[in-house]
Amino acid sequence: MGRLKLSNLIGKKVMSQRLCPLCSGRESLLINRTGDFRIVRCRECGFTYLENPSQETELYETFWGEDDELPEVFAGDAQDASLREAYHINRQRVEYLKSLRPNGSLLDIGCGNGFFLTLAQQVGYECIGQEVSQNAIRFARNNFNLSIIDEALENIVQDQKMMFDIITIWHVLEHVNDPILFLKQIYTILKPGGILVVEVPNLNSLKFRLSNWKWEGGNHPKYHQSYFIHQTLTEMLQAAGFSHSKKMRLSYRLPGKNRAYTIVKQSLNLLGLDSFISVAAHK
Repeated sequence: MGRLKLSNLIGKKVMSQRLCPLCSGRESLLINRTGDFRIVRCRECGFTYLENPSQETELYETFWGEDDELPEVFAGDAQDASLREAYHINRQRVEYLKSLRPNGSLLDIGCGNGFFLTLAQQVGYECIGQEVSQNAIRFARNNFNLSIIDEALENIVQDQKMMFDIITIWHVLEHVNDPILFLKQIYTILKPGGILVVEVPNLNSLKFRLSNWKWEGGNHPKYHQSYFIHQTLTEMLQAAGFSHSKKMRLSYRLPGKNRAYTIVKQSLNLLGLDSFISVAAHK
């Protein structure tokens, strides 16, 4: 069901060196090594990033598995635990988005298997997705009949007719080699007054701190190229032209978790220690 396959990336070639994505600085300090991958902190601005990301052009063809069909209906009471959790997470994303902008055209960049997009479409957004993995595109089309653009973002930007009220990038920015350029491209296809919603793993999270860089949801250098805190994410958005951004209080209530778990999650979110950072930026 579109699960990540780590074995597909063993032995991939890596680049020699990458400049700081935030300030283009050349001086860095090694802070973690995972296999051949080097995670460094820029000595000039403090941004944390992967110095030698993979060169593999087909990287995201293997990110999603090759399964074509859902094992059951995508719903909040699904028997499959991962499917049930994905439904609740994406339902809460849609509900929060409705509080920001209740309707309009929506582009979900890196839409993956289409879980978020299909729920957004159900509540009335005019939805279209963008994805580079043929496996993910096939899954989204077969199971949800979604409209997916099978092109890179830069190709969408060249089509001057493509403009959106809302653009979402759920766990995409950490995968991008040049995140500021990526955000600038998004800025050009947002309508005036449009909203960009970004979610990334939180380098300041309790999970990162307690796991000693072993939390795969955050430290995944085979795929993740940048490591964000709220401040550096805000700085990147400003560098791309977004004049105003606001942290979203998305702590994700999950099925089967007791009230104590929910309270702890909400507290971590307030303290900036939750697993993810969610931000809404306005054009």
